[in-house]
Amino acid sequence: MTLGTTIWIVIFAVSALVFFGIAAIISVYGTKDLRNLLRESKKRE
Repeated sequence: MTLGTTIWIVIFAVSALVFFGIAAIISVYGTKDLRNLLRESKKRE
């Protein structure tokens, strides 16, 4: 592989890791929020 190809692969790998890391964090916090909302709506009934 040429140097340019290697650089693009590294940039792509780092970008993918950052994207999926942020997506995982958002999913965890979103799930917590939904559970909180569902608990509060059950308490009101």
